[in-house]
Amino acid sequence: MKFGKGLRSAAAMVLSAATLLAMGAIGVGTANAADDTTYNETELASKTGKITISDVPTGHTLKYVKLAHYTYATGDSTSHKLSGVSLSTESSVLNQVKKAAETAGASGATYDASNPMAWVAQLASSGTAPYSGTLRDFVTALAKGDLPSITAPLNFNGGTALTPAGNTATATVPVGIYAIGDVTDVSTGDISEGKSDSIPMIVSTPIGDFNKIGTSDTALGEATMKNQQPTLTQKATAINGEAISGGANQLDNVRVGDKVEFTLTTAVPNTVGFDDFVFDITDTLPDGLSYNNDAVMKLGGIQSTLFNDSSTGSELKFSIGDSDHGVASSSFVKDKAITITYSATLQKTGASWKMKSNTAELDYSNDALNPGGTGPLSLNPSLGKVKATSVDIATYSITLTNTKHDGTSPLDNGSFTVWNGNTQLKFTRDGDGRYIYDKDSTSTDAMATIHSGTTPNDKYTIVFDGLPTGTYEIKQATSHSNYTRADFKVTIGSDVDGTGSNPFSITKADTVNGIESTGANSITRDTGNAWNGLIIVKNIDSITQLPITGGVGVALVLLLALISAGVVVVTSKMRRNNLVNARK
Repeated sequence: MKFGKGLRSAAAMVLSAATLLAMGAIGVGTANAADDTTYNETELASKTGKITISDVPTGHTLKYVKLAHYTYATGDSTSHKLSGVSLSTESSVLNQVKKAAETAGASGATYDASNPMAWVAQLASSGTAPYSGTLRDFVTALAKGDLPSITAPLNFNGGTALTPAGNTATATVPVGIYAIGDVTDVSTGDISEGKSDSIPMIVSTPIGDFNKIGTSDTALGEATMKNQQPTLTQKATAINGEAISGGANQLDNVRVGDKVEFTLTTAVPNTVGFDDFVFDITDTLPDGLSYNNDAVMKLGGIQSTLFNDSSTGSELKFSIGDSDHGVASSSFVKDKAITITYSATLQKTGASWKMKSNTAELDYSNDALNPGGTGPLSLNPSLGKVKATSVDIATYSITLTNTKHDGTSPLDNGSFTVWNGNTQLKFTRDGDGRYIYDKDSTSTDAMATIHSGTTPNDKYTIVFDGLPTGTYEIKQATSHSNYTRADFKVTIGSDVDGTGSNPFSITKADTVNGIESTGANSITRDTGNAWNGLIIVKNIDSITQLPITGGVGVALVLLLALISAGVVVVTSKMRRNNLVNARK
């Protein structure tokens, strides 16, 4: 994708306007009444000044190359401000500076080709913005050179390194004007760091205590290297049109058929020095999320068509550009917000859901100083990558095994329904024994009962899949003959990333066929995993299999006590027979 020269967006560190060439009005100084200090060329040759670059990202290496030396200076020793200087271009870089100056527009009777830095220095008083204009064109041309002609780019790698100290880099150098280049190898290292080189900087050193010039309050020799590595964020921002406050990166309340809206956020970068620039966002949807082909891009909060949606299947790809769309480059202003919203619908999947991640990353050009390579990316062969925090979506499953009281002998002919409050949940059957939650299901089977004992390879086990967090009541609608039904509740808590404790808890329903819950069938939970609760339903066919607790337990204890005391217990049927005989 090509960006027009006027756009110049970029994934690089950039500088504020005050840090480029804070020289004020520069030229041959003329002493005035306030000036009480002057330096000639010989005196200046023995003086040094300090260069300080702040906010240098960790791992970056800066080197300096001298462009010009001072030949005269005058100033006020009370205010420590220089009122004027003159300078001479260094012979070692004369050809590169001359070519870059002429590329930036140097010409005419006032331009001295033998001392092009004098023309460049005059630009500092023009208030030119740092990312465009004559001064920036000069710096960019200086870094690029004029290959494949004889004019090579300025060799920053052959320069002298500044000394790093935390996020600051310094050097004490002979006074003059210097170009600072970021020579970080952005093609190596952890690509996820999104490492980028900085656009070149120009600084003018102070002369002793004279650290400012003209009317400017900007200190000479100082520059700030602002980290402008592109950023990319991804959030789930709505479910079925209902906004999620602040967005979310973890969801576990999404159901099959729900439409989830996602928002990607980045900003127009600064691509000074690039004629071609890559800025591609790739969003990869997991199995189970279906893109609805409804992406909308906003540029500065206003809906825009200045992007290319080349999405295919589960890979969504969005690129920004101007020349591809014939749009004026002025539409792209550095740091203007870019937002892309789209929706995807949760689908039934062929495998258990567990946790699925929606991932997004940004590929961008990150080497403004490397003019090598061929093809459309000849000026930026190296790409950086920024990965957004993924949006993780979890649904849960309950695996239910129907057994006899021993917990191991399988028991068929049972059927179960799942309820959330007073609502019976609907499922779509996906093969024997697996039922996927589907609120829009019209399946008669899913709306009625679900029978166990239908899975050939795992008989008597059924799986309720695709459940969001919440409390559910599982009711055994029918049971094997001579066995007691079991109703119980399952609560699924949140554990989206699977790193916490098992979120499943099981309680028995209040009553089962009028018998207190403590006397109901035994329900146990295996360890399982973070997204699947494993439940064994141990059916009973004899009252002696009930635990000796609760109302039934008390009745059983009383019954045994009466028998041991020799008391004859008469059943209801025996009483009815005696009454009949008595009437005869």
